[in-house]
Amino acid sequence: MKINDVEKLTGLTAKSIRYYESKGLITVEHDAENGYRIYTERDVLHLKRIKLLRHLEFGIEEIRHIQAQELPEIRNILQQQAEKFETQGDVCDMKKSLCISLSKDYDMENNMVEEYDEAVDFLEGEQFEELQESIKELTCLSLPEMILLTFAWGAPVLGLFLNIDMHSGNREILTINAVVALLGVAFLTLQWRNYFYKRKYQKKRMKDKGKRTIWLLLAILPILVVMIAVLVLINELIIFLFAPEGWLFYEFQGGGEFLLILITEIPLMGAVAYLIDRLYHVSEEKANDLSLLFGFLWKHKEISLVVWCALIYLSLVNVTFVTPDKIISYSTMHPAGVTYDYSDITKVDTSFGGKTFAIPEYKKKGNFSYRLSIGKKKLIFSQPYTNDDIERYEDSYLELEEFDAKVMSYRVPKEGSTKYSDYCDMDSVYVERFLRIIRNGNKE
Repeated sequence: MKINDVEKLTGLTAKSIRYYESKGLITVEHDAENGYRIYTERDVLHLKRIKLLRHLEFGIEEIRHIQAQELPEIRNILQQQAEKFETQGDVCDMKKSLCISLSKDYDMENNMVEEYDEAVDFLEGEQFEELQESIKELTCLSLPEMILLTFAWGAPVLGLFLNIDMHSGNREILTINAVVALLGVAFLTLQWRNYFYKRKYQKKRMKDKGKRTIWLLLAILPILVVMIAVLVLINELIIFLFAPEGWLFYEFQGGGEFLLILITEIPLMGAVAYLIDRLYHVSEEKANDLSLLFGFLWKHKEISLVVWCALIYLSLVNVTFVTPDKIISYSTMHPAGVTYDYSDITKVDTSFGGKTFAIPEYKKKGNFSYRLSIGKKKLIFSQPYTNDDIERYEDSYLELEEFDAKVMSYRVPKEGSTKYSDYCDMDSVYVERFLRIIRNGNKE
């Protein structure tokens, strides 16, 4: 085969191939008629072996020496080379591992060359270099990032002290909280240790990353303000669109609130992701999925706006309002609302949940819920939004207690359980209020 074929098969340049030949590392036959070099498959394997040894930082004379040795001595040389890579950084750690592996697999017939040649191509390629940079960027945390991490993982520790007072009699909650707090302390200790260790070798990278993080936080603050403002405006919009005169409280039904949060906040999260990519000069090909989605939606903003408004409406309309004598339930099937009297209620169920892991909040252990049955229709009140004009409702969950008293005056059947009340993490005054609601008219 010709030299250009060898180039493709080995990944070496023609200049390197001729250089190794000139140094006597390979011997190539020549055509007797025209003097052209004739490379064989054995020459290709031999060049791959040289390429592998060069990757492991062997010099030309060292490779010549290796070629003259028997297998046991070659394996000793590879072991010695692996020791030289000790404590020389991440890349050298990989070369050390490759050296140790090669010392076990090395043979005189080039049987292992193909496999190791692929490994070398990957380690010397652009993809691996990009991967290394990404890993270094992720693992090399700046001081602002460490401070944010400390606040995040320090929360369980602070929560433990709060729960000791709130849940002094509940060993299960305190045990779980204590384990999480200990894990948080251990994690933060390791992270700060790692931070000071890497600061010795990557001080400039960490400093540059710290500057970008500060600028990013400053840029995100207005977006966070917008996110909070959107949630406040949505509350006002619901009241404007659906609230009847003299309403007491309302609550989303069928996961409407969760859907609403997703619809309103994901575009803003996408804007944050897009901002991060631009701040870090990430190309479109390497941008994260959320950023790409935001970019796509922005390019088709007219259609996106229409779809977004439609989704907002679908989530907003799943809400139930309560007045002193009526219950008005809005839904996608009944956007104008269906009005029920208290006397239409056929059953009441109350509990503190019953599952450790559940998507609906009212099913989780410790979460109080008040569930109404009106025929086949189910309405759930767990964390109602109250009318700010009613001053007495500043005392949280009083609205549910008053509502329950009115419902029970119609002698509506009630079932309830106080089980898992000790899992409720609210103040005792609210837990006692929930217990009174459960016991009021309950025939268990």
